[in-house]
Amino acid sequence: PGTGDLFTAALTGLYLQGLGLEQAARKAAAFVGKAVQATYAGGGQPRMGVWFEPFLPLLSSENPPALN
Repeated sequence: PGTGDLFTAALTGLYLQGLGLEQAARKAAAFVGKAVQATYAGGGQPRMGVWFEPFLPLLSSENPPALN
């Protein structure tokens, strides 16, 4: 997915978990930032999507996100 799709999905999920909109937006932006950094660091091609899968556990309500 693209970064906009990823941000929207993360934001929605975090908001539905009970985070306030501002906190959810900050954490979603940090999540997408980590995915973009990992994509470039791993030699990926961002036009093919970003590597977000390793960071999915950070969005779980059972594992509170440490994405400040």
